[in-house]
Amino acid sequence: MIVRPARHDGAGRGKESGALIMFEPVKVLFHAGGIPVYSYGFFLALSFLAGLIVALWQGGKRGLDPVHMVAVVGMIVLGSMAGSRAYYVLEHIREFAGRPAAVVHIGEGGLSAIGGFLGGGFGLIIYTWVMKLRTGDYLDACVPGLCLGIFITRIGCFLNWDDYGLASTLPWAVNAGDFARHPTQLYHSLYGLVLFVAFLRLGRNPRLRGRLFPLFLLVYGVGRFAVDFLRDEPRYLLELTATQLLIPPVMLVAAWFFFRKTATGNRPADSLA
Repeated sequence: MIVRPARHDGAGRGKESGALIMFEPVKVLFHAGGIPVYSYGFFLALSFLAGLIVALWQGGKRGLDPVHMVAVVGMIVLGSMAGSRAYYVLEHIREFAGRPAAVVHIGEGGLSAIGGFLGGGFGLIIYTWVMKLRTGDYLDACVPGLCLGIFITRIGCFLNWDDYGLASTLPWAVNAGDFARHPTQLYHSLYGLVLFVAFLRLGRNPRLRGRLFPLFLLVYGVGRFAVDFLRDEPRYLLELTATQLLIPPVMLVAAWFFFRKTATGNRPADSLA
């Protein structure tokens, strides 16, 4: 049961907030042959391309088969698109009542990062399990690209003015036409860039082999949980968002995988399969 809906009361709006940054959302980035190219869809596609390039680079450094790497990234894309959209629709089910066709219209936004991580991870695990590959090694190769994808995709969220924050009086608060808000999209984007740099370095540590993805879920979960306090989202149990309620169990599972030992007891598990 929803305790409190998202805040749209405009507290601290406009001139009262002292916001210096005025911003007009850029829903359509450009037109190609008369067809609108939406900013969110463009940056989402760019993030997948960048993620593929980084994954192939990281996979090559780990001696992984490039053909399997391309297939793995393809499964991640399919799984993340399905998972992120499914989670978003369930989280905003009232918005889609009576218009089921809108469920598949994702070019203008409407995806959940957490759902994407879970769906993408599931797609990778299925592929590596069927092909009898070391799941942990392929997850390791994909984590830096995943972080870079967060950085890029959230720029699209900002331009499209999705996933914005609550009212704010901070100097960098952004007014996109109603009142000054936390630019939470940019908070997520910068966090993704920091994680990208961090996991490039962490990936060199042999002691973390096969454990980068659960470590990513732990570190990302902490940041996402914190930023959600600033996002303009519906509140449920304990005044938490739906994502905040999902993060603790996901982090518990991630912690179990991170600290799990192999049967030999020599080092942490290399594979989730």
